[in-house]
Amino acid sequence: QPDAPSFYRKSNNRQLDNLSYMALLDDAIFISNPVIGIVQRLTSIGTYANEYNLPSGTFQPLGLCLENDRTMYIVDAGKNAVRVFNKEGHLERSLESELNDPRAVAAAGGHVYVLDAAGIKVFDRKGAFMGAKAAGVFKDPRNIYLSNGHLLVADFGNAQVQILDAGDFSVKKVIKENLVS
Repeated sequence: QPDAPSFYRKSNNRQLDNLSYMALLDDAIFISNPVIGIVQRLTSIGTYANEYNLPSGTFQPLGLCLENDRTMYIVDAGKNAVRVFNKEGHLERSLESELNDPRAVAAAGGHVYVLDAAGIKVFDRKGAFMGAKAAGVFKDPRNIYLSNGHLLVADFGNAQVQILDAGDFSVKKVIKENLVS
């Protein structure tokens, strides 16, 4: 419940009830909960470690990713933004320009890829908008993942996963077979 005192929000059971997105780094699991408005960090055995939220109390986190330097990018769907937290867990900046219903984020190699309703928006690591890519390629996209120079996009509305080259955004492969929901 959004109006619950903060000490009730730090419950592993409560967080897992509304599991939306998660990310892994080293021995930690990061879980996003848009209902309560927090991202929790749990140890690999499920013990609560800390949480990420905004002081204003209006945080609707969706997709998230971490870079090896422990910079965390969290989509804030309520504000059409991506919040960037430093390795100490403090809000460093927000990416807001040109976003249209952001859903997920991936980052590596100096680039931040934000998946939104219109396609993929690319930012540099400092937050400067670099351009819109893959416009009109997806129908109701839900998540994005970056691996070995490729962007994997959960193209939910088309019941497929599309694999794009992270450099030129060309579609390299479409996976449709054996997907359920």
